[in-house]
Amino acid sequence: MKKILTVALLCAVILSYNIFPVHAAEQEKKLAQGIGQLLVTLLQPEHLEIRVSNGENFAWAEAYGGKLDKIRVESMKLSAMLDETQLTEIDTTDKYALAKLILMSQGEMVLLEKDVNDLFLTGIDTKGFSNLAFDFQPQGFKAEGIFSTVLLVPLRIRLRAEGILGLQPDGVHLEKTNFYVEGVNMPESMVKSMVLDKVNPLLSFAEIPFPIEFKTIKMTDDAVILSGAPKEFQGGEIWRYQR
Repeated sequence: MKKILTVALLCAVILSYNIFPVHAAEQEKKLAQGIGQLLVTLLQPEHLEIRVSNGENFAWAEAYGGKLDKIRVESMKLSAMLDETQLTEIDTTDKYALAKLILMSQGEMVLLEKDVNDLFLTGIDTKGFSNLAFDFQPQGFKAEGIFSTVLLVPLRIRLRAEGILGLQPDGVHLEKTNFYVEGVNMPESMVKSMVLDKVNPLLSFAEIPFPIEFKTIKMTDDAVILSGAPKEFQGGEIWRYQR
């Protein structure tokens, strides 16, 4: 009888080692899919990959060709800590689901000069600008375009600007900007106030429904890079999306 009980106990232990990892993997894959579907709705990316860690406490996301605040985002990486109390079931129709699920995150985002300029060429809600073109440089930016506004009478102001892009809690802002106004006799301080009030933030974080940290901003000849130094982990289950 004792031998039978011992054999039964060993079988139970072996089965537990076989079943529990499978169950955990299924849960991770289901969680990765739920997070992925929510991010697809939010960012509308061309490609997305989600990995959920062993233990389901962390998620890693890489999105390419998404859109945020009407601007195409070349790439976005995200390392997120998840709320364990929200892991059982994700409602992918709930617009607040990511806010409930993600406790904190570090991000990295790359915006191309070309994509910022494409926004202002569309003519769709371009904050009063037409034919506005940015020239990104490691030390800052230059921009030229026409700004339209109403100040007692309709005005079209041709202007040039030089400055830097700065990181603030609500988004990416034009900072330390000097304006050069052509053809209109107006105080530069007035133009600066009108333009910055309209254009800032150039990229708003308002559409991101969960806490995300960016610590640094760096410009190159063709891009701006925001980084909170996200750290990728190995292992876990992966879910992929391709538009």
